[in-house]
Amino acid sequence: MTSKNTRIAAALLTASLLAGCDNAGSTFAAIVATIDIFKAPPQELHLVRSITTHVDSHNKWDSPESSFQEKDVVYFYTVMTWDNIQKSAGIHTVLWKWYSGDRLIASYGRAMAFTGAPYHVYGYMPGMDLGPGHHKAEIYIDDKPFDSVEFDVDSNGPAT
Repeated sequence: MTSKNTRIAAALLTASLLAGCDNAGSTFAAIVATIDIFKAPPQELHLVRSITTHVDSHNKWDSPESSFQEKDVVYFYTVMTWDNIQKSAGIHTVLWKWYSGDRLIASYGRAMAFTGAPYHVYGYMPGMDLGPGHHKAEIYIDDKPFDSVEFDVDSNGPAT
């Protein structure tokens, strides 16, 4: 809580120092928007959709997939919303966990400001790091399980 209060105090101090500058209005608006994110009460999040997929050659999400090759990168793409979409849902910690069978292969995450709904997040893992077999990916929001997907990775086949 102290760091949140410190950020708000720093933003207010910066705003007061910039009050005499020509571009103070736009800077002040940005600071107020930042403060609004920190003040937003947490809202209950609702899952819209989670999929595993590829990214195509044009960097667009491909259709949902449940089978990948080791040479692929597996993306776990999640869309969520909340009740009052006119307001930010606040800052949340998002964590992805990737499993091969029951064995945890990797986990990583970061804090994110959920500023507008629907909100899209994705984690990814190279198929080579997962290896052939049946796998699961989980997404946690604020240390609580939010959703999971299961998928398979096949070997790339014999070398040619």
